[in-house]
Amino acid sequence: MSAETFRTFCHISEYGNEGYERLDQLVAASAPLVLWAPSSAIINSPICPLSGQDFVHLVSEGRIRVLGRSDWFEKGFRDHHPWAGARWVPEIDEPLQRLRNLYDTPGIARSERPVANSDTEYGTTWAANFYATHPAKMSELRAAFRAPDMADHFPSGVVESAHRGKDEDDALHLLLRDAYNHHAALRNADTSRPFLLAKREARFTLLMEEVLAEVPGQVSEPSEKHLSAPDLVSLTRELLDILGRFDTIRTQPVTSFVRSQGHELLTTWLRGIYDHLLALGATDAQGHLLGEMRKHMADGGTDIDWKNVLLGLWGTGLMDTGVSIAGFVDSSREILDYVGLGLGAIPVGYELAKQLSLAPTRFQGNPWPFLYAFGGRPNRRRYGMVARALL
Repeated sequence: MSAETFRTFCHISEYGNEGYERLDQLVAASAPLVLWAPSSAIINSPICPLSGQDFVHLVSEGRIRVLGRSDWFEKGFRDHHPWAGARWVPEIDEPLQRLRNLYDTPGIARSERPVANSDTEYGTTWAANFYATHPAKMSELRAAFRAPDMADHFPSGVVESAHRGKDEDDALHLLLRDAYNHHAALRNADTSRPFLLAKREARFTLLMEEVLAEVPGQVSEPSEKHLSAPDLVSLTRELLDILGRFDTIRTQPVTSFVRSQGHELLTTWLRGIYDHLLALGATDAQGHLLGEMRKHMADGGTDIDWKNVLLGLWGTGLMDTGVSIAGFVDSSREILDYVGLGLGAIPVGYELAKQLSLAPTRFQGNPWPFLYAFGGRPNRRRYGMVARALL
């Protein structure tokens, strides 16, 4: 099994095609990635950047963990499921079924199994009890369910399931059931770091935290601290944005990256940022990850003489802020902030440094962006390409 440095979770089918379109990025940013009942049919389609064979190999190596109800791993159940994405795909599901059976032993903790059964489903019982005993809260949920922007407040999979109810009361029971089970799946995944790909997921998570505070049910809350749902949405979106930028210059498959040292460097870097935000008690993570990435590039390229870069710009007339930087400190961040460029100017500064023959000959920071994009160590050309991708 691969090393565990940044365990994450994704209820991937709740996002329609988007989660599967970004599956390679989610794998790259996790160690391991725990998926709830993924659709083999979608993984086996052109939508997913990973092939079915890639997916099975990543699961067998422990880089992806698959979690689901016991019936999810049975062909009869899947082929009679109302959702088309549940269809059984032998070349994927049979190997997963074998892995589930092989590791289904008391001597191996569920969190360490590549494929595992989750706890018994309790959502149906819990939903019926909550519906009967909390009329005021049910009135709020009913209003949200009837609202024109209902799809903005609930995950798409929950909405789809609720709409299969025979009437509104039945739909609300299904919504509560799926909401509870959704929350329970995260707890079964043994992590407090879910990937939340949409704002509606944050609203839904906050709603469930409020509801479960009144009727806890059978789900134990995490013992470790965790970021708020809105912060998790911000971090997820920014992380995927950064990896998407690097994908435009990537020359190697993600399947090679996750088997390299670069993968551990990336996930360790992400774990450090996550823990730092926890320690700060962050309430707004918007922009934090991209800012850290730009800072990382600036501080890592420490043999760029930024002071001389800017002095050269004054000398060529390319820049004039009306101030003098004579005797100013040699910190790239302080200099750039001083002239009003900030962290976003790092890629621009690189281009200007290159014109003045001051581009870095080595990168002293964590080289994961270069290993992700190129499968190799930094050089001047690669530094420039990564820097421009962050514009």
